[in-house]
Amino acid sequence: DGFAATCALLRACEAHASSPFCTASGLLRLALDEESTTALESAASAAHVGDEMRQEWLSRDGAAASAGAALGGELGGAALAPAALSVDTPAYLRALWALCEAEAAAAGADCRWIERRLGSLAELQAAEAAPYDAIVVATGARVIELEELRGLRELVTLCRGQNLLLENAGGLKTPLICGKYAVPVAAGAHVLAGATFEYDPPETVHRPADADAAAAALRPALARLHPALGSARVIGATAG
Repeated sequence: DGFAATCALLRACEAHASSPFCTASGLLRLALDEESTTALESAASAAHVGDEMRQEWLSRDGAAASAGAALGGELGGAALAPAALSVDTPAYLRALWALCEAEAAAAGADCRWIERRLGSLAELQAAEAAPYDAIVVATGARVIELEELRGLRELVTLCRGQNLLLENAGGLKTPLICGKYAVPVAAGAHVLAGATFEYDPPETVHRPADADAAAAALRPALARLHPALGSARVIGATAG
């Protein structure tokens, strides 16, 4: 249900996007050990309602053919999810906001994007446009900074993640995932790969990306997925 709802929302946003942001790429879930081979073969043989959740078990050679590139030497096979999508998230969110504006205009409603730092939800209720009937808080790393939600600090552990943007020297065509992920982007010219898991204290977790540190942390695991990523040229890095 969640996948179907997401696909519907992506389609609704397409009319409000300045450029395409969603690709029907499929996804290869790689089996790099005996345990994952058993689990993924079982997932591929399971019956699903509709085609969206369907997976196909591929041999090592079949997976490499689907990827269009050499895969890791430990590969025992892969589960192919043909209906999987690759989404440019920032572009999708811009289109989603444009859709919100269009829906509001059609309904004769006010719809504004206001960007500012908040210490509490009470500040919103005291603002010019308040009171609001409801406030929806998106759960992200900074949610625990809101006064009303500070109780979540005992439940939330901040984790910094870095992604690498690499040259697609190996010609990868289909996204890969097994612990780490590698997704062809920029019409196949680059690969977005990650992510690190860095459990830093709150005062340092929001620091900028460090491409050298990210490469050192990620390359060994990425090379297990796709050997070319072990030496591909680094174009940049992102952190969040």
